[in-house]
Amino acid sequence: MDVLSTLISAAQSGHTAHAYLFEGPSNSKKKEAAEKFASFLLCRNLSACGSCDSCIMMKSGSHPDYHILSGDYDTIKIREHIAPFFSDIQMSSPYSNTKVYIIDEAHKMNSASQNSILKTLEEPVSNVVIILLTENSEMLLPTIISRVIRCTFPAEETDFENFSQDLKEKFFDIVKNIESPKASLRIKAAADISGQKEDLNNLLDMLQMYYRNSLVAKYTSRPMLIKGPKTDKISAEGAASAVKIIDETRFAIKSNANKHLAADVMVMELHDLYGNT
Repeated sequence: MDVLSTLISAAQSGHTAHAYLFEGPSNSKKKEAAEKFASFLLCRNLSACGSCDSCIMMKSGSHPDYHILSGDYDTIKIREHIAPFFSDIQMSSPYSNTKVYIIDEAHKMNSASQNSILKTLEEPVSNVVIILLTENSEMLLPTIISRVIRCTFPAEETDFENFSQDLKEKFFDIVKNIESPKASLRIKAAADISGQKEDLNNLLDMLQMYYRNSLVAKYTSRPMLIKGPKTDKISAEGAASAVKIIDETRFAIKSNANKHLAADVMVMELHDLYGNT
């Protein structure tokens, strides 16, 4: 049974927690799961039937008891975001027995916002369910973690061919420059990576696919699906290290490290895995 099914089964038995933490990488299904769980909790028939007035309002995005804080924020602040978001949390609803509040990228909350959330968690409001979504639970207060039900969602493997042609061309250009003996081209590769905003995670995903693909090919008879200029010049150990290096870079960026410096270090470490080739 998957995470969402387990939560729904528990809720059907009358065991719904007042707060959850859905954690997982950017390419996991945690946000979709939170939305489906909210639909289930708000459904008149407690089944996400799709036909009751509550489900119809959810489909149209107009349910008054469904609240989601999501946007391109560098930091989630108490005055600008948290306070207005929870302004009606104490009010009873004439529509349903439950109110759901979802905070996307909860790790972006500053200390004031986190302390405000903590107070709400310590004094839960009846019939209110709060769901925090995060890729980086280490950035949340331990006291927040201790007051929620933690649910982990795995990464969804993306087919390389599903990425846009422009992004694939950018990716192969970056790989070629990472593998180049010319320092100027490696500097360009780092700049191309750190200069991405919307596609940064996709590029990191593609790099990990590239090195995982190399690793699998070296241990099995499966052919290389993604081949770069020097794919055969990196060892299995090097490919495994590359996957780890990219993970560490992703974590550093999510932890608000300098994106340009993180990309520079990653490119340098990946290049060094090729030895003197």
